[in-house]
Amino acid sequence: MPEVNKPEAEPMPLQRSLEDEALELLTSSQAGGHAGKRAEGLFNAWRLQSASHERAAKRAEQIWLELGEQRAYRVSNRKGRPRAKYALSAAAVASLLLLLGAQSEELFADHRTMPGETLNVTLPDGSVANLNTATALDVEFDANERRIDLWAGEAAFKVKHDPARPFVVHSRQGSVTVTGTVFSVTDLGDSTNVVVAEGSVLVLPNAAQPRDLDKGKSVDFAADGIGATELVDPARELAWQDGRLVFEAMDLSQVIAELDRFYPGRFVIVGSGLSEAPITGVFKTDEPLGALEALASRFGFEVWGLPGLKFIAAR
Repeated sequence: MPEVNKPEAEPMPLQRSLEDEALELLTSSQAGGHAGKRAEGLFNAWRLQSASHERAAKRAEQIWLELGEQRAYRVSNRKGRPRAKYALSAAAVASLLLLLGAQSEELFADHRTMPGETLNVTLPDGSVANLNTATALDVEFDANERRIDLWAGEAAFKVKHDPARPFVVHSRQGSVTVTGTVFSVTDLGDSTNVVVAEGSVLVLPNAAQPRDLDKGKSVDFAADGIGATELVDPARELAWQDGRLVFEAMDLSQVIAELDRFYPGRFVIVGSGLSEAPITGVFKTDEPLGALEALASRFGFEVWGLPGLKFIAAR
């Protein structure tokens, strides 16, 4: 088993029950109003019970701060019981932050999937769009163009050939145009990724020169530039359509970030010191928590938290 570096000053791991209590009380104290003030008082009194309680409270505050910095939207490299009648659970807080992080276009898109879901959509011309987890897109076809607006997530398209009506997928950074092919487009936040499984596409950033991309190639592009073209295995890149995630020599933090996309909640990495050993393996998209726990056992890190909100840290 690969060794995991631990900070010399790191205290012995606390009992999970204390950390869970601290997280629940701290989460409840954010509710506002009378219930929030009552929970805040309980939290302040609770942390005075012992040195272990104080350590758990400080760690909960650290986690809450990191959640705020990340906006609980993605794991960086992107649910529990109430403690009082009107207190927010951790799940409600995470869901609310996710909702606030979404743009209005995503919320009211023609087709959407939630984390862990996929969806096959037959488009008006007979083409097929396969939406990956946490994806939102709009469809607008007319006599001159077949237009898709991808607002979030990832979608794979099998496009019916029609030279008279180009099929154009728009992201925030630019567009991808085809007349008939199989390809995927992924919103990465500040950039867009394209993978071509069959045929070819034209990648056109908003403010940069276009580039042709053919079968077995991938590229990332931003609004003002386009990256290097890479050779990829489309079957591996699009394995999520068959319910699989295939990793080859990928960093552990990147694997966790990808699993997080499929989890109906949040995976949050706390601190540093996770194993840097490359990960190669195949996991099921419908079992992200099981995959995370298997990795924890293999690479020696901890997983704890509340239902729908899991924290990951080096031992």
